Amino acid sequence: MRSLLVATALLGCAEAFAPSAVLPTRVPRVAASTGAAGVVCAEAGPDSRRNLLKGALGLAVGAVLPSVPLPAAAAGGEKCVMEIKTADGIAGTVEIELMPDVAPKTVAAFKEYVQSGLYDGTAFHRVNEFAKKKVLVGGDPYTKEEAFCNDIDTWKGQKTCSAGAGYGPDGWLANGKRGSGDDDKATRNLWDKGGPPGWRRDGLSKIKLEPEFGGKHERGAISLRRFNRPNSAGSQFIINLADMTKEMDGQSAVFGKVTKGIELLDKMDSKMVLKSNTALDFPRDDDKFVTTWSAWDRPVARQGITSIKMSEKHGEKHGEIPSQGGQTDSRKHSLNQCKRLQTPSEKHGEKHGEKHGEKHGEKHGEKHCETLGFGGASCFWVKPSVWEPLTNESFS
Repeated sequence: MRSLLVATALLGCAEAFAPSAVLPTRVPRVAASTGAAGVVCAEAGPDSRRNLLKGALGLAVGAVLPSVPLPAAAAGGEKCVMEIKTADGIAGTVEIELMPDVAPKTVAAFKEYVQSGLYDGTAFHRVNEFAKKKVLVGGDPYTKEEAFCNDIDTWKGQKTCSAGAGYGPDGWLANGKRGSGDDDKATRNLWDKGGPPGWRRDGLSKIKLEPEFGGKHERGAISLRRFNRPNSAGSQFIINLADMTKEMDGQSAVFGKVTKGIELLDKMDSKMVLKSNTALDFPRDDDKFVTTWSAWDRPVARQGITSIKMSEKHGEKHGEIPSQGGQTDSRKHSLNQCKRLQTPSEKHGEKHGEKHGEKHGEKHGEKHCETLGFGGASCFWVKPSVWEPLTNESFS
C-alpha cells in the first residue's frame, strides 16, 4: 500500500514541478476532495511550491483511501421550495434541486418564472396514473384561482383571460360523491394552454426554448413539459413519481429532481378524477411510438401549489459576508470542511483577534495541516474573501 501511495503521489505532482507549471498568482482558489481522515488545509501562494506538493499528495491519498462524501450542497446546486396544500388535506414542503449543469437554459427559464411569481397559487391540474406509473402536471397559470390573462391569440391582437375559480372557493369539482356549484368550467377549458406571457403551444409562440434533452427521467425528476415541437416548452412541468426513462428520455428537458417531500406528492389522488380535454401524451421527435395515457386525470379535489420560491443562497442562511459584487460566497462548504479541523481556540483566529477575512489560516490553518499530514482531502486558500474551484488544469 505504501508503494502505491508514493507512486500515485509522484504522478499527481509531476506536472506541478514541470518547467511550464504556473502557480496561481492573482486568483485565489479553493478545492476539496474527500479522504478517510477529513479535510487537510494547505496555503498556496505565488511562492509556495512546497504547499502545492503537500496538497497534491493529499489529493493522491484521498483518491486511494475510502472517501467521505462532502455535503450535497457543496456541488453548488441551487434549490427551490414548493409549498403545497390540497383540498383533501395534503400539505407540506417539497424541495427541488436544480441541475444547471444538465439544462442551463431550462433552469434559467424556470427560475425566471419562479421569481416572477408565475407559479404562485397554481395547481397540479393533471394527476395521471397508468400501468403502475404516475406523473403530475402543473405550472399552468390558468389554474390560479384568480383572473389570469395571456396573449396567446396573437393573430387576433388580443389577450385570452380566465376568470379564475377553476375549482371555486370550496376547492372541489362536482362528482359522484359530492356536489359543487362554485367552479368555472370556462376556466378549466383553458387548462393545458397556459404559460408565460407570449407563449402558446404551437409555432406562433413568441417563446421558443432551446431543447436540452440530456437528463434522466427517473423517479423524482422534474422536466418542462413540451408539446409537438422540440422548442415548445413553456412554464408547465411534469414531475415523475415513477421511472419514465423509456417514455421521456431524450425527448424532454429534465432540469431538476425532488430531494425532499416526494412522499407528499405520492399521496395525490389519481383515482378521484374527471376527464381532461385531451389525452396525456409524451411527444417524441424520433420514429418511436409516442406514449399516450388516458385523459381521465383531472383531480376532483384541488391539488394546490401555494408557492414556489428559490431557497436561500449559500451563506445567507449562515450569516456569511458576501464576496465581491454583492454575491454570496457559494463555496462555504469547503471552508467549513477546513474549519472543523481547527481547535476551538484557533477558529478563524478568534484567540488572536484576527478578522474573518484577514489571511484566514495563514498562521494557524497551515500549522494544523502540517500536523495532520496526508490524512485525506485537500483544500487550498489564498484569501477567504474570494473563492474559486481548483481543478486539475491548475497544475498544468
